[in-house]
Amino acid sequence: MARVLTSDSARQVLHDARPMLERDPVANNLVLTLLEQAAGSTIPGTFWLVSDHRGEPRAVALRWPASMHAAISPVPRRLVGALVDAIACVAPDLRGVAGDVASASAFAGAWVEQHHQGATPVEGQRIYRLARRPRLPTAVGTLRAATTDDVGMVTTWSDEFASETGSPGPGSAVIEHRTRQGNVWLWDADGPVSMAAATSPVAGVSRVGLVYTPRHLRNRGYAGACVAALSDLLLSTVASTCVLYTQLSNPVSNSVYRRMGYEPVLEVLRYELCRC
Repeated sequence: MARVLTSDSARQVLHDARPMLERDPVANNLVLTLLEQAAGSTIPGTFWLVSDHRGEPRAVALRWPASMHAAISPVPRRLVGALVDAIACVAPDLRGVAGDVASASAFAGAWVEQHHQGATPVEGQRIYRLARRPRLPTAVGTLRAATTDDVGMVTTWSDEFASETGSPGPGSAVIEHRTRQGNVWLWDADGPVSMAAATSPVAGVSRVGLVYTPRHLRNRGYAGACVAALSDLLLSTVASTCVLYTQLSNPVSNSVYRRMGYEPVLEVLRYELCRC
């Protein structure tokens, strides 16, 4: 029988689940890095640790910040129902779930059956892993770390990114926290023209994300330059490899990252959950 621990302590769940999650640090990178960030933050959230009948950790889910959809690690199918029930007990207003295709689909199906709410797949993504040193950027400009003076602009860009992609935005508190941690980067060409964020490496893996260029500055190579330069910097300093997520609905970004040196690893899916 599955056992599900519900906790408001990211630190405790990370401690208990780390060995399991680090066995596949690429597939589990999103959950690992969110747990790391939450453990060092005062922003509240809820965290779930799923164990099998022997008490061995098998999966993790989290909702951080508390207004976000749930992110889940790969979950054995026989344990999905217990996880759904545990999440519904404390988060009946859950708006969505994201994870590898099999786990997210099984979660959505169990949610519909057990809690009489609808589930709609809204976004397919692919995880890429950097297979070689990235080609360096040719666009005009340089990479620089965002500062606290940039937080307002980065938050606005993040909101625009969320609006365009249909993904939940991290919010100003998370943006400020990540900026102070030195994890938000800008491509600067006589002023900021594009941005990307990077997570601190977990098990040697750093994730690049929140890649955004305002509409009036696009088609000049800024985003590709920002990601390539940031990936190269990470490999040179703190990470053994980098991963990133792309939207499958955007063939341009997928082809750009492939040419840069990123190779596909697996697909993920996000569902919206709604009352019927």
